[in-house]
Amino acid sequence: MAETTLSLQIQNLVGGATLDQDFCDDMASEACKEIINQLPLKLKEKCATLSVLNVTNGTTLDLDGRGDIFYATRLSADSGGFYIPCRQIPSQYGDLSNDSTNLTYYATAGDPVFWIAPNSSGNPTLFVKPTPTNAQPSNVSCVAYPTVNVDASSTVEIPNFPDEATYLVVLYTASKQAQNFMAQEAANEDSELYALYSDMYTKLNAEYMKGLAILKGG
Repeated sequence: MAETTLSLQIQNLVGGATLDQDFCDDMASEACKEIINQLPLKLKEKCATLSVLNVTNGTTLDLDGRGDIFYATRLSADSGGFYIPCRQIPSQYGDLSNDSTNLTYYATAGDPVFWIAPNSSGNPTLFVKPTPTNAQPSNVSCVAYPTVNVDASSTVEIPNFPDEATYLVVLYTASKQAQNFMAQEAANEDSELYALYSDMYTKLNAEYMKGLAILKGG
């Protein structure tokens, strides 16, 4: 696929009908999330983004729109320290990270911890203890699901997404657009075009499922 945009690639698969741009953007973003969740680790790691937790940025991380956590680290000293891996603890023991008498869950700069629990608004949130500061920040690496603009000019790259899976986004989005056209022609009672898009959807969806199975197998 040598075209300059994802939109043109999708257009070539579904034919001459005008694409629903907003629909394709939504379907491409949905495809990325579905694909990422099924990728093997070595490809899923290409979807990682790094968030810095400190007083300036916020000392916790809202996990809405994010996937797997790869790691959390915390700087161990104001100067001359090292980023120490945080060990994950069960959320129900989070408050015990403040209890210096608890040998299992107490958190120190040399043995930081993190856990995931809802915040006061009910959103899934990652907490680090000791609480990150500007001098001793925490780094969290996790999946960030991309929002895709299929008509972005002169690019077929999706940020934080493996290049080898991009063609699956095109196939998924094209199949959903064909399905959308199929529904439109059913409403128009055009049996010929309905059959055309039905066959197109079946073929594109089969190619997508086959490609996804290959990537899942590594």
